[in-house]
Amino acid sequence: MNPDTYVISTMEDFENLWKILDSKEPGYLCLDLETDSAKEKIAKIQGIGLCLNDKEAFYIPIRDTEKQLFWSIGELDYIYFCIRDAAKKRGLIGWNLIYDTLVFENNSGYRIDEYIKIDGILLKHTLYEERPHALKEVAVKYLGSWADKAQEALYANIELNGGSTTKDNVEMYKADTDILAEYCCWDVLLTYKLINLFLPQLKEQGLEKFFFEEEVMPLNDVTIAMKRQGFPIDVKYFENLHDKISKDINKLESEILIDIKDEVEPYVLSLLDEEFPVKTTGNFPKMYAKIYEIPLPEKDRKITLAKKEIEKKLAACEGQRGAFHKQFYDWLLGNENSLMNLQGPTRRVQKALYAEKYGTENVFNLSSTHHLGWLFFEKKGLKPLSKTEGGKPQCDDDFLDSIKNKYPFVKKLIDYKKLQKLDSTYIQGVLERHINGILFSSFLQFGTTSGRYSSINPNLQNLPRIKDEEAELSPLVLGYVNSIKCGFIAPSGYKIVNADYSQLEPCCFAHASGDEKLRNVFRKGYDLYSQIAIDVFNLTDCSADKKAKNYLKKLHPEKRQLVKVFCLAVVYGAEAGRIADLMEVDYKYAQSIIEDYLDAYPQLGDYMERCNQQAKKEGFVKNEFGRIRHLPQAKGLYNRWGDKLLDGRYAKQNGLSDLRYTFKNALNNAKNFPIQSTAASIVNRAMVAVSRRFKELKIDAVIAAQIHDEITCFAREDQADRAKAVLKECMENTVKISVPLYAEPIIGSNWAEAK
Repeated sequence: MNPDTYVISTMEDFENLWKILDSKEPGYLCLDLETDSAKEKIAKIQGIGLCLNDKEAFYIPIRDTEKQLFWSIGELDYIYFCIRDAAKKRGLIGWNLIYDTLVFENNSGYRIDEYIKIDGILLKHTLYEERPHALKEVAVKYLGSWADKAQEALYANIELNGGSTTKDNVEMYKADTDILAEYCCWDVLLTYKLINLFLPQLKEQGLEKFFFEEEVMPLNDVTIAMKRQGFPIDVKYFENLHDKISKDINKLESEILIDIKDEVEPYVLSLLDEEFPVKTTGNFPKMYAKIYEIPLPEKDRKITLAKKEIEKKLAACEGQRGAFHKQFYDWLLGNENSLMNLQGPTRRVQKALYAEKYGTENVFNLSSTHHLGWLFFEKKGLKPLSKTEGGKPQCDDDFLDSIKNKYPFVKKLIDYKKLQKLDSTYIQGVLERHINGILFSSFLQFGTTSGRYSSINPNLQNLPRIKDEEAELSPLVLGYVNSIKCGFIAPSGYKIVNADYSQLEPCCFAHASGDEKLRNVFRKGYDLYSQIAIDVFNLTDCSADKKAKNYLKKLHPEKRQLVKVFCLAVVYGAEAGRIADLMEVDYKYAQSIIEDYLDAYPQLGDYMERCNQQAKKEGFVKNEFGRIRHLPQAKGLYNRWGDKLLDGRYAKQNGLSDLRYTFKNALNNAKNFPIQSTAASIVNRAMVAVSRRFKELKIDAVIAAQIHDEITCFAREDQADRAKAVLKECMENTVKISVPLYAEPIIGSNWAEAK
């Protein structure tokens, strides 16, 4: 690829470019911005890349390496206006355009997102759902290694100019203009080339309508609107919440360390001796002297441990206190016996050095998987449930949950870890990222294989639901979980209107299964888990009717809870060993439950087999609306080994255990994707419908977030009830499947009230 690239550095150059942009020459306008920040709200444009094909590209520098403007304010506004006009006339394409269009809007005042025709990152994700999705990585994968050359030159130049090129911070503005120009031009050229490569494949896979009309690009309009809007937060509330949770985290940490003190003490001492050995050089003697107020000699206002200077101090020692000092100086001069009786004091010094380096006096780190691994797997000799990619025993949440009833302190440890995560991600994370009291989290349409949103900075998709005692959380954790959303507030003059689909994934599960017994549960408005418990455990004296006096959830809540463990897990491929671990029962009992479950609903087995066969024979599965999950490894491994690869003994004897795991994982994906992705599409399409309906009815409302199966809107106070009606109608009726869908919107002033 040898394209032409041009730097537009004068108004004469720009006028010539404008003639091209304003001509009848065919081609979408491909746009890419270089900026000084990853945050759209505060990013300043460094330069603009444009092209109409993959043969030539243009770069308009906006600022130099000192962030000074190349143009007068009037010239710059004219440039922005012309780019807006070209986008309007031609249609806009790019790669992850949500960023570029919002930065352009914030810098120029011109909205261009309404002219977007194709976002390359969404096109790639629709065709090839697995990572990578970043432009350079995609270009290298599908075009060749040459596609990365401009980035290599750019990074080298940034570093030469003293800038950062870390994963989280690439200081583009530090690059020389000609280098940045070449890089930016390549970005738009590669984008154009990739889009032209992928478009025919979209047609081949029958996804054109899905992409352009039904889901992907229409949803992109909603995504941009959510990002533009942001979500107001109560900053003072979060600051107070952080102070409160920090005290509880510290209290839990102290209690746990007291509980395990005797067990971990030898390990702690070995860590201290390894990192801060008792020696006469370095920081150890300086810290010792500081703690015990022993004067050390100085030279040029700096402490010195020179032998002659220490000897002078030794000679000057007098009295009882001097005897203690003398012992220390004597040790510094080489008499090892001088500290023989000071083991306790030396431990104090080591801990002080540890605290100075790590900011805590607690040497045993409850957040360290290495330290916890030593405690559970070496000291206690427990068996792990899984191993890391490096083959080490894994001390993860599942493992801790499996031993919480065996060791009382583990329940505290689980709470400690949950509170830490809540604080770092959803309290400190919000406080660190808000801009003037508004959080601009990024919702990514390309973040999951199912088509469901993912979220970053912070990850609101993992924002805890408002929960009750059924969540199996301790009262302490539950209190904080239910407090987080109180700090997310409606804009002034508006209300939050929020609706959550009732059991959306189980509904999609019943629909996909083809089992009429399961579908009828939802048609009657019964409780799914109660009905399955009745059928599997033969509880004929109970009812799944939530209004009945003999409602199973009231009579046998423990049976219903067991069903929640295996109901979807079995369909998604979990076998008896895994179910036994999850239910904390023996293997034989778990196997009998699986058999009874599949006997009660025979269509489930047929569904699982259909999914397995399609993955093995065709190498892909689809959701209800056509979104594809490519599983080429399933087809490839099946063609080579057939179903015998699923035999654990055969796989082990032939050194195929890793491939067996890959094969099983692919088949599990084949079974869960149609259900989970159908649920994602239902939410996505409802969001598109809601957004359009607000505009049609001229309701002052906008979608603000989509979390789990919830759609959250802001609506002007006097129009909140109208927005609520629209939300309910669109969520329940935009998509129709074989079971009814229910969503009941709630209006509130903060996110917790609207749940």
